[in-house]
Amino acid sequence: AEVPPQVASNVFRIVQEALTNVVRHASTHETFICLRIQDEILHLTVKDGGVGFHTDEEGARRLGIVGMRERTELLKGTFSLTSELGYGTQIGVEIPLVAQEGLG
Repeated sequence: AEVPPQVASNVFRIVQEALTNVVRHASTHETFICLRIQDEILHLTVKDGGVGFHTDEEGARRLGIVGMRERTELLKGTFSLTSELGYGTQIGVEIPLVAQEGLG
């Protein structure tokens, strides 16, 4: 499946923000990134084994998370965030490629 330019640029920015967060906050040197397309849906996972944080409302407003969520939702996608103190953080993004006509 071909990835529309507006999806590619937004996914790039999401990965960039996620990696910036890992460098600044996670206290780890390992990060797992998985990007795949299955059934016309782009799936992105960025996971670290760092210190984690509280994902309460205040925590979820920090760290560029709002921007990552907004970029995902602009593309009719879904954004997920899980984090556990001492075990790291994972973001998940799913963007339907067939829903992109007329965007951008």
